[in-house]
Order: sequence, then C-alpha cells, then structure tokens
Amino acid sequence: GNEAILPGELVDRGRARIAEQLAAQPRQRARLLGVLGRIDRELGRSEQSLLSLREAIAIEREGGSAEHLAGYLITVGILENQNERPEEAVAALTEALQLLHGESGSPSLRVDALAGLALAQVRMGEGDRARASAFESLRLAEAFSGTDSPLVVSALQVVAEVQKAGGTAAFV
Repeated sequence: GNEAILPGELVDRGRARIAEQLAAQPRQRARLLGVLGRIDRELGRSEQSLLSLREAIAIEREGGSAEHLAGYLITVGILENQNERPEEAVAALTEALQLLHGESGSPSLRVDALAGLALAQVRMGEGDRARASAFESLRLAEAFSGTDSPLVVSALQVVAEVQKAGGTAAFV
C-alpha cells in the first residue's frame, strides 16, 4: 500500500525471506546475512547487526571462505568495540587476523583488523599492545596502498587515538 516502511523493517523482512528462501543455499545465505548485518550497522541497529553477522559466521565456519569469515569477524569486532565490549572485540579481531595471516590474506582486511584490535586493546588498558597493533596497521596500510591513501588516513587516525588514550604523543 501507501504505508511508509522504515529501513530497519526492510532489513528485517529481507532477513526473514533469506531464511525461508535460501535454506538450501548456505553460502548465498551467509553473504546476504553479511550484507544485512552491515546495513543494520549503518542504521545504528547494532544488536540486529550482530545477530545477522554471527549467523553468517556460523555458516562460513562450515566450509565457507576464510576471507568472508574474516570480514564478518572484523565487523563484529568493530561493533563490539562500539558497544564497549573490548574482550569480545579482541576475540573476533584476533580470529580474523589468524585467518588473514601471511601473503594470502587481504591487506586491507588485515589493516582494518589491526586497527580495530588496537582500539579494543587500548580500551582494555593494554597501551603497549595497542600501540604495536596501531603501528602495524599503519605500516601495512602504507606498504599496501602508498602513503596518501584513505587506508593510510584511517590507520593514522587509529594511531592518533591510541596515542592520545595511551597518554603519549611519541611517534614511532
């Protein structure tokens, strides 16, 4: 009809249709749940986002893509950081980094995971670890995309936030 539908309602309807119509296609279901989780995050619906992402993670763990799994874990880590649950953030981001180790993992995902990990570590009072993670994120961003890319700017913001929270302005 002519009734207005809020974006969150559309996401909820989509989640219900995914469960119904893609029950026999777990990888497609995981990908769409990941998208809905990111949309919910953008809408400020953190708990709904976490539900979708955790379901996508469970599906990906059963034979899915390590890179997709890592991406979902990174988003969960960021959300857990925002929800003031740094221990959960560290667990998700550490697992993502393990999946992305070596040259086979996406450098941009590794930068995001390290940056999120640094922020969680600083929230937990682990200043030295947080600085190490932040600077590793910056080093990797510069190596991957040059010195004046959006990825480097993002990594520099994390370094600055960690440095400010850690009470030091020293730049390594």
